[in-house]
Amino acid sequence: MWKLSQYNYFIEYSKNDSWLAYNTRTSALAILDKDKYEMFKRFEDNRNTELLDNKFLEDLNYGGFIIQDNINELDLIKARLLPTRYSTESLGLTIATTMNCNLGCIYCYEKNNKTQKNMSMEVQEKILSLVKSKIKTLKGMSIYWYGGEPLLGIDIIRHISQEVIAQCEENEVNYSAGIVTNGYFLNRSIAEELKKYKIERVQVTLDGPDYIHDVRRPLIGGQPSFEKIINNIVEVSDLFRIAIRINTDATNQTAVDEVLGVIKEKNLKDKVSIYLANVHDANGCYNTNTCLTTENFTKLSYEFDKRAHEQGYNTNFHRLPIPIGSYCTADTYNSYVIDPEGYIYSCWHDVGNPEKSYSNLINKQFQGNSKLNLDYLNYEPYNDEYCKNCKLLPSCMGGCPSARITNTGDRCSEMKFILEKKIIDYATSIIENKMSNV
Repeated sequence: MWKLSQYNYFIEYSKNDSWLAYNTRTSALAILDKDKYEMFKRFEDNRNTELLDNKFLEDLNYGGFIIQDNINELDLIKARLLPTRYSTESLGLTIATTMNCNLGCIYCYEKNNKTQKNMSMEVQEKILSLVKSKIKTLKGMSIYWYGGEPLLGIDIIRHISQEVIAQCEENEVNYSAGIVTNGYFLNRSIAEELKKYKIERVQVTLDGPDYIHDVRRPLIGGQPSFEKIINNIVEVSDLFRIAIRINTDATNQTAVDEVLGVIKEKNLKDKVSIYLANVHDANGCYNTNTCLTTENFTKLSYEFDKRAHEQGYNTNFHRLPIPIGSYCTADTYNSYVIDPEGYIYSCWHDVGNPEKSYSNLINKQFQGNSKLNLDYLNYEPYNDEYCKNCKLLPSCMGGCPSARITNTGDRCSEMKFILEKKIIDYATSIIENKMSNV
């Protein structure tokens, strides 16, 4: 016996009198002509597989649009989550070399945790010991360099990278790295060195053209930062996959397209990707009146991505939700966020605040917030009354763990507000590409 998946989307597709079918648990996308859709609806009403021809039944099963009657799809989601959450085959480290920063961003959620102190050699050696204790069971390992501004601690990046890369090579472990930087110190010389340490992915934030960015992200003394950052991006754009992030709220939402003009003018169109990010009042550090709701931000981001994509920029416009296991670092067992003083956290947003740390690499007497760590790790989205009946559960898994625990911001996926549009856009792109290749 068969039943319908609870994660099906069926959308009328007016372009050719058909229907689009998408399943968020399997990420299967199909186009049904009118006859096939009516056949499926008759099955939906009667649950009689004799109403379906064998090939159609096989295709529906393969795409996960129908499943065996005795299977609980929540159990399938659980079976995907647990291995990814508790796997020890990969190790993820997010390392804040310093909580210091050369910028004074108006919305910085770390502003109350800034210190001048860089990571000590003692903490660095403890990180290397942590890696060594796990390396024999690993298949892959990654480091994301973070801060503050991580390039203020370039010596730390040098030391740890050299040692970790050597350990990984010796034990045949795949290694990758990325960095979140404001870009001010990312000149050609530094970039070439980072490349040597296998840093491939770079995130840099531009909050608008110079007259907006320099108000929102000035140097700590109030001086402008935009020109130096954009020139650095130009100088190093051949070395990395650079993602330009535009932190967006009510004060700069009307100027985000001007960043596209800057990218075009600097001949970066084919060299960088670009996306909007929603500014939240994390840790009570920003005026919530300027923050956008998730729904309003999502609509803004969708229209921005669409315009940028149509003009030939690299965006996430044709990205559909895919099924996931654990959501992020916060709810993944073998991932650690480590600050300069050796405090270990679950979530990037907590870094620098020892009250949210659950351990310390050098202070074994530290009584950490283990309850918070367990709240992240033991959350079961398939048992959450708020989430378990949602069609987006397989690709959202309860949403942002930090937002869920702190009740700050909407933890729901942005796809909640635009998924049907995204499905239509993606299908249209596939059809148009096929037609152009005929």
